[in-house]
Parts: sequence; structure tokens; C-alpha cells
Amino acid sequence: MDILRCVGKVACILALSVGALCAQSISQKEKLQQQRAKLLDEIKLANFLLQENKANQANSLTIIETLSQKIKIREQLIDNLEAELQFIQQDIEQSTREILELEKEVQTQRDNYAEMIRRAYNSRSRHARLMFILSSQNAYQAIRRMQYLRQLANARRRQIHLTIEKEKLLQEQIARLQARKNSQQKLLASQVDERNQLSAEKKMLEELVRTLNIQNRQLERQIAEKQKQSKDLEREIQRLIALEIRRAREAAERKALEERAASEGLVKGKDYTARTPNTELEKLIARKRAQNDAARRAATASAPASRPEAPAASTGPVADALKSTPEARQLAANFAANRARLPWPVDRGIVVQRYGKQQHEVAKYVVVENPGINIATEKGSKAKAVFDGEVTGVLQLPDGSMAVLLKHGNFFTVYANLINVLVKSGDKIKNRQELGTVFTDFKEGKTILHFEVWEESRHMDPMLWLQK
Repeated sequence: MDILRCVGKVACILALSVGALCAQSISQKEKLQQQRAKLLDEIKLANFLLQENKANQANSLTIIETLSQKIKIREQLIDNLEAELQFIQQDIEQSTREILELEKEVQTQRDNYAEMIRRAYNSRSRHARLMFILSSQNAYQAIRRMQYLRQLANARRRQIHLTIEKEKLLQEQIARLQARKNSQQKLLASQVDERNQLSAEKKMLEELVRTLNIQNRQLERQIAEKQKQSKDLEREIQRLIALEIRRAREAAERKALEERAASEGLVKGKDYTARTPNTELEKLIARKRAQNDAARRAATASAPASRPEAPAASTGPVADALKSTPEARQLAANFAANRARLPWPVDRGIVVQRYGKQQHEVAKYVVVENPGINIATEKGSKAKAVFDGEVTGVLQLPDGSMAVLLKHGNFFTVYANLINVLVKSGDKIKNRQELGTVFTDFKEGKTILHFEVWEESRHMDPMLWLQK
């Protein structure tokens, strides 16, 4: 009985530890599998975009940008496969150890069962069992011996059941181990295939780069034109943001001025209107305050107490002008709280150019600067708002496409290279609302959304704001 209890405890501890390890393993495995599925989908999209562009030799630069990104994605996929293989190897080693432990337990249980059978054989006759009971010295001992015989029979049945269960568990563990080994072999084959494809894509990229480098002047013109368009867009966005800040500042100054007017007893709509210039309103306030002072002096017999001069209306910048209302403050706070959790502005795409200064993919001697990110996507894709906000401006770009600027408190998001824009200045926008269709440049065969994030007059890396 002590042996059975010990074996039972060992089985429980083993089951609990295996359960905890399995739960952790499943979590890690699912995470790696989800990452692999995402990377494979991005490679599939890159293949689709490359296939679309191959028909047009004029868009070699676009092919290079897409292929470069595809190579980076495939390198990430290979790293992911390596992590999965390491994880599977650890799982195999753990399963092997568990199988050895189970084999030892099964053998121990078989030995225990063999010992029970031997004892049962020695006392197999009913006469012997009856004599064992009848030879008792008293009734209490006879009852104890009867209980012992019943417990022995029950123990044999439990031992048989436990042995069968352990052997079944052992077979399941062996089957799982074999499945993991099969999975490992498939992943190894997949990894080899991915490495071969990566090597072929790098050779293709080198050939394309060589071809474009031959046409050096044409390439330089293309890069210079793109940089000029980017700078023009950046200046226009800065102008609109500066205009928005000025409007907010003027509104805050006007509000403060009207609050001073009300404190002196001036009534809006009666003594002045919304169209009354600030300078005229300042004069009305000064005149009304002088009247109020004279009335107080006339009504007071004693010497009038000195009254501090009311502060003049601020002509300098109003702090946090873009967050001067409770709604704007809340919107800005919510936007900031969603850093690294904002949805992507297109449903499906790959980043072909990242934020900031970087060496050009082809002309290595050229450093390009991007105030946002460029996302290659499928023809007909819709650009969607990444957060609630208000349309500050809709810009017409030189190439015929359009850009939409959304305000989120003191934050702004930019969606450029659009057609069929569905919104206009002043519109209130909801998260994931469609803004327009991403423009497809049929000459270059690319469909790219340019996306930016600004905090007041400073642009930031959108990758730090979008969900991973």
C-alpha cells in the first residue's frame, strides 16, 4: 500500500509539472506560429506586388524597394524558423526525459504487480485463505485478516489499472515525440528552402542594382524628384499645422478676452459681438472698467481701495493652444496612451521605406530622408484613420494624388498618395473610417501609402505608434 501511495504521488507531481510545461510550451509555440504565419503572408503580398511590377521595366526602382523588403522579411522568417527549431529540440529533449521516467515507473509497477501475483499464487487456494482466517487468535484478528485479503485484492486491481494507464501515457508520449520529430524535419526542410530562396533573391537584387547603376543619372533624377516631392509635402503639412496652432492660439486668446469682458459686466451680443475685433474689445473693456471704478468711488465715502490693473490680453503664444478645450485634452491623452497600439492605416501591406535618414537601396552614396513610412499595398486598397480625429486639411499633390491631415488634440496623422478622397476639412472622423483609395502609379506600377505621425510641429517615427 505504501508503494502504491508513493507511485500515485509521483504520478500526480509528474502530471502537474508536465501540465505546466505544456501550457508554457503551447503559449510559446502559438506565438512563434502566429509570427511565422504573418511573415509568410507578408512574403506572399511581396510576391504579388513583384509580379504586378515585372511587366513594366520602367519600375525597376519599385521592384528593388519591394524585393529589398521581401529579403528582410524572409530573413526574419528564417530567424523565426530557427527559434521554432530550438523550441522543438528542447521539447524533444524534455519529452525524451519524460519517456525515460515513465518507462522506469512502468517497470516498477510491473515488478510490484509480479510480486503481488507471486504472493497471490502462494495463497491461491480458498482453503489456504480460509485457514489463514480461522487460525486467528480472536475475532478481531480474524476481521483484520479478512480486511487485509480484501485490500490485497483491491490493490491488485488498482495496480493493474495503474499499469495500464501508465503504459497508455507512455505510448501517447512516444507518439507525441514522434510527431515533434516529424514537425522538426518539416521545419528543417522549410528552413533550407527559405535559405535557398533568400540566396536567389539576393542575387536577383544585385543584378537589378547593377542594371540601375548603369543608368546612374536617370536614377539620381528619380531620387531627387522623390525627395523634392517629400520636402514639398512636409512644408505644406508644417504650414497647415502652424495655421492650426495659430487658430487655436487665437481662439484661446479670444476666449480669455471675452472672460475679462464678462467679469467687467459686458454682455456678448449686446455690448459686442463675435465679429468685434480684439483691439476694439480691449477698448470696451478699458472703458467699462473705468466706469465701474468711477461708480465704486462715488458710492464709497471713504478713500477708495487701490484695485490692481487687469492683465492685458496675451499677444504671445498660449501654452498648449491645441489642447485648450477638455475634448482636445482628452483626445490627445487617449492618442498618447495608444502608443504602439494604433491600427495600421491599410488592411494589408509591407513597409518599403522606413522613417528618418537612411542609405538608398540602390544609390548607396545617396542618403534619403523620410518624415514617415511608405507602405506598399494592393491596388484598390483603402486608407483608414488610425484614431478618432478631425480633418484639418485635404491637400492636392503635384502628381495628381491627394493627402489628408487629421488632428487628434495636439497630435496629427498624415495619409498621402490618395485618390477618391471621401472626407473634407472640418469632418469628424472615427477610428478605422475610410479616408480614400491608395493611388496606383500605373507608370511605375506601385500602390504606396505614405503615412506620418506628428506631435504639433515635430514629426515622429510611425513604427513606434503602430501596433507590432
